[in-house]
Amino acid sequence: GMKFFTPAGGLEKEDIRQRTELEEAASKPVQKMESSQMDKPQARKWRGAFWGMIWILGAGISFCVKIKNYCHYTKYITENREKICDQQIYHAADVLCRKLAMKKRPEIYECGGISGPINIGLLLPVIVLSKEGERNLDTLSLVLHHELVHVKRKDLWYKWLYQILLSIHWFNPILY
Repeated sequence: GMKFFTPAGGLEKEDIRQRTELEEAASKPVQKMESSQMDKPQARKWRGAFWGMIWILGAGISFCVKIKNYCHYTKYITENREKICDQQIYHAADVLCRKLAMKKRPEIYECGGISGPINIGLLLPVIVLSKEGERNLDTLSLVLHHELVHVKRKDLWYKWLYQILLSIHWFNPILY
């Protein structure tokens, strides 16, 4: 409350009473509150923080597992790939790159143990064909065109954006 001074310079009786009550309350020992005495907003706050930490932990673990699996897979391909020697394939890829207005043709490799053609590498994309795949030049041109379109559109970046979203929503079965 407001403090009013009496003509003699003292505090009014009400202010003295309030001050005495505060001093008495401050001198009492603090009692430990039991969880049942904790107010509901504070309990909700702690519950929210707990579930928030669980969510962050789940998202982090999910993303780390995705990174580990991708690194393991690309390491396998990098260790087992061989540069393609067929000049007809390079010529077809060069023609397709010009049609797609690509400045640089990505390197083309082949690798056993993969089920189909893929592109890997975010910064330096490469196309990897399956050793067991089709070697007919017409079919191979379609496959190369398909993979070159992925490289041109930078689809791997979008795939990783999707993987980040999946990691954030690791608990949501609708996204899987």
